[in-house]
Amino acid sequence: MLPRDGEAARLLDLPADTAQPVLARLGGRPVVAARRGQELRVHDTDGRELLRARIRSRYPLQNAAGGDDGRLLAVVQSGGQSYCPVRVFDVETGSFFVETLAGVVGTDVLLLDGQGGRLFDGGWGTTIRVQGLGPPRQPAYTLRGHAREVTALALSPDRERLASGSADQTARIWNVETRGEILRIDDQ
Repeated sequence: MLPRDGEAARLLDLPADTAQPVLARLGGRPVVAARRGQELRVHDTDGRELLRARIRSRYPLQNAAGGDDGRLLAVVQSGGQSYCPVRVFDVETGSFFVETLAGVVGTDVLLLDGQGGRLFDGGWGTTIRVQGLGPPRQPAYTLRGHAREVTALALSPDRERLASGSADQTARIWNVETRGEILRIDDQ
């Protein structure tokens, strides 16, 4: 999160009642996303508006993740519900792409694989939820193994392995296709 008086807030000309903006990377470049009323606004660091889209709820943005393809952007809004929807937008066309149930209030870990069409969400406590974005839409599956909340996610360049870090002081490497754990590293 950025301070309201930070460069990103000034760039977006946020009114006083606007929730704080969140940062993401989209195709390797940094972007800033913020909610103004029921509108999502995304800008690059040069101040160019990349996306303006309607969102249904007035809850603040909790997190955002951009695809490495430079096209898809996922946003999570908090709202006091048990589960928060993740909305994925196509930045090139400015249109809504898909909505999926992923994320729990407090979700700080979201990874979007735009080229592979998958969303990785570490907001399910000790698990990682993997959702195919389709088409065709694939059922979600869960990677289990951490004893405490997942705090970091990273995908290998070949998109076959996922690294996860956790507050349980472990890092794990997963095979995304077989859904199995390859390696566990303990900080003990």
